[in-house]
Amino acid sequence: MLASSWPLRRVLVLSGTGLAISEEEAAREGWEVLAIRGDQAARYGAAAARLLAELREAVSVLSACGGEMLFQLVVPGTAEGRVLSGLWGMLATARLEREGLAVQLVETAPGMPAASLRTALEQDAGLVAERVRHGADGARLVRGWREGPVKMDASPPWQAGEIWLVTGGAGGIGRIVAEAIAAGATGATIVLAGRRVADAEVEAQLARLVALGARAEWRSVDVADAEGVSELVADIMSRFGRLDGVIHTAGVLRDGYLAQKEAAELAAVLAPKVTGAVNLDAATRGVGLRWLILFSSSASQGNVAQADYAAANGFMDTFAQWREGQRAQGKREGRTLSIGWPYWEEGGMQLDAAHREAAALQGAGGLTNARGLQVLAAATASDVPHVLVAVGDRQKLWNRLNNTSNL
Repeated sequence: MLASSWPLRRVLVLSGTGLAISEEEAAREGWEVLAIRGDQAARYGAAAARLLAELREAVSVLSACGGEMLFQLVVPGTAEGRVLSGLWGMLATARLEREGLAVQLVETAPGMPAASLRTALEQDAGLVAERVRHGADGARLVRGWREGPVKMDASPPWQAGEIWLVTGGAGGIGRIVAEAIAAGATGATIVLAGRRVADAEVEAQLARLVALGARAEWRSVDVADAEGVSELVADIMSRFGRLDGVIHTAGVLRDGYLAQKEAAELAAVLAPKVTGAVNLDAATRGVGLRWLILFSSSASQGNVAQADYAAANGFMDTFAQWREGQRAQGKREGRTLSIGWPYWEEGGMQLDAAHREAAALQGAGGLTNARGLQVLAAATASDVPHVLVAVGDRQKLWNRLNNTSNL
């Protein structure tokens, strides 16, 4: 369809970091605009909240009037601006939840003026593509997935005697990974961190790690607390003299349909993954880190009743790409990797029977602990900052990832 062919069309422009569209210009074009300010977590949080509000209104209009609508989200095409592309998952979730809603994420060329953006959006509306990038040279690129080589016999990233921090350490996946480090890296020190106060369950977990040959301790820290994270890393450096790797597994769920999703729920879900990742990055600058591994989710590509969780994990994916760019410029140390996991059958945020059945209908399956750890090693052996893990019916999963049916 051309832009003029859509019965309804809405545009939200995220202005800033290389894209300057004023409210006056947006009003003339009939667009909504949000000027994004603050640090990365603040910008992403504000953009996510505004997108949620706009999508809720779009869903309400379609529910009342029926028909079809195209919703285009515009993000700046700079390195900083592209972090906002993590909001794709919220768009995709809205499309899954509301029949008649088509979505498109558009990355502009740096500094694109309003007139050029208008032309680009009108042309993009006629594409059978949901994610489009405009280059400075005028090229229009369509974003999609490619299958990468997998080295399933790769060694895990941890080594003997290293110091590792695992956030979300009391969660199922955090425990699994910590035990793998203890068993596979002789003499390793493992610092588990989480919001809860150490209790009998935590003490039993620490005892298991010690029995496997590791030195282990628990720290009660909320990763969304910048001061607390900074103090935690400083204490690790003071006591042990090094920090080799961080595995960030913290996260919370507040599942519910987008039409009823509240801003407070969104903020709660974003906090550990978005603010937590930013805080860990800031606190570990200059410590000689080898790895910052972010445990994201395949929900970052959109999942019914998880618009907020999709956006939170989407940030991890785009943040990892941004941080790797910083590392290439000598501004960060240690590789960054975001892994978009499916559900783990024996750990992590478990799916109930109904959700497992729904996943199976879409061709998706889960990972055993052993397979998950094998995939983790394989992902760290790759040379990319973001890996999406898919288990199940290959064709169904591939079709869903590269959906073009709604445009």
